[in-house]
Amino acid sequence: MITELNLPFSTVKEANITSEELIKILSSPKEYEVTFNCTPNNLTLVVKDSKGEIMQPKSDNAYLYILPVGTYTYTASKEGYKLIENEQIEVVDTMIIEVELIIDKQYITLDGLHYIDTEIKPNQDTKVEIKLELTQSLSGNIFIFGSRTATNSKNSFACAISNTQIMPRVGTSKPNFSHTFSVGKSTIIKLSTTACNIDEDFDNTVSATVTGDTLNMYLGSLNQNNVKYNSFLGKIYYFKIWQGEELIRDFIPYVQNDVECMKDNVSGQIFILKS
Repeated sequence: MITELNLPFSTVKEANITSEELIKILSSPKEYEVTFNCTPNNLTLVVKDSKGEIMQPKSDNAYLYILPVGTYTYTASKEGYKLIENEQIEVVDTMIIEVELIIDKQYITLDGLHYIDTEIKPNQDTKVEIKLELTQSLSGNIFIFGSRTATNSKNSFACAISNTQIMPRVGTSKPNFSHTFSVGKSTIIKLSTTACNIDEDFDNTVSATVTGDTLNMYLGSLNQNNVKYNSFLGKIYYFKIWQGEELIRDFIPYVQNDVECMKDNVSGQIFILKS
């Protein structure tokens, strides 16, 4: 029951508001602006109230809603991304809600023309791990990652493969190990200045010293004196780089503006493909 109205009688009278209408106005829940900050910016967003009724956004902004105080859920979707479904929110004030969809694919596919500059210069303490998959048989050697000034450079830190071999190139060490890479079968490779490992069941010692002015390590190609060389054809699932025990790069597949790239989970930086 309303016992006191904080409105001048003349205002109510001039507005020609009935007592029933006034009670309804005063008892209506407060409304607030709720903005959904969406990535990617063209995803589909559906907002529902506690009864399951779909709420409508502002006509000029598909991600801006005027919502009464209450409990709501939202679903965000876009082809190629993981679904966010029935995420609950409580509206009690003006809100900005961050909505970021994660790519729903496990890998990026490199075409032998593109690579990623990791912006990391390898050294004696560098260790890497990569999960990859060939999409076709190889006619020669290709580099999956690395950098060096020239073939016999002491600053080399790289790894090449063929259909039947893996070829670490660390310092002046250039061993060739027999290993069959099958099209369509994913493989995990680990490399440091002391060991080369494949899928936990292939372990070979590498004894090398990396010295000199190292170059940025490329992913999907070899950086040979700042020029890409013998680039990779196939799928990259992830690529990790350590300096000693510190993880400094953790690349995962990502999509930005509908273009494949990779995201570093350590820094949050997005790395686009270069050609």
